[in-house]
Amino acid sequence: MGIKILEEIIHRKIIDVNKSESDFKLFTEEGHFLFYHQQDCCEDVYLEDITGDIEDLIGNVIYKAEVVTNYDDPIPSHESAYTKESYTWTYFKIGSNKGEITLRFFGCSNGYYSEDVDIVFISNNGDRRMVHLGYDI
Repeated sequence: MGIKILEEIIHRKIIDVNKSESDFKLFTEEGHFLFYHQQDCCEDVYLEDITGDIEDLIGNVIYKAEVVTNYDDPIPSHESAYTKESYTWTYFKIGSNKGEITLRFFGCSNGYYSEDVDIVFISNNGDRRMVHLGYDI
């Protein structure tokens, strides 16, 4: 279990957030950060929950952004076909001067496919830049 600091997110002012079951977006004046999993074949990856108040990020500058993975936390109650074969928890901790949130992504697979969560920055003009590759912790 390693911790990676997400330098590119730190010092950005967040103007909005958007969440779904499969991804999370942090909007800045320059574009947005998309936290997502690129679906391949035999895996399930989803945003299990968010602790903290996401409203604490809106209108504030990010001072903390880090990611950590864990292979030991308990399996969620709603299992998929792959849960017992291989699974990974990915935690993104993002904080402003007003508060902090933790995004908890759960991924499971047959052991051959990625369970990772990536981050891409998509600028307002559509340019895409990888910020974090899930396996790079």
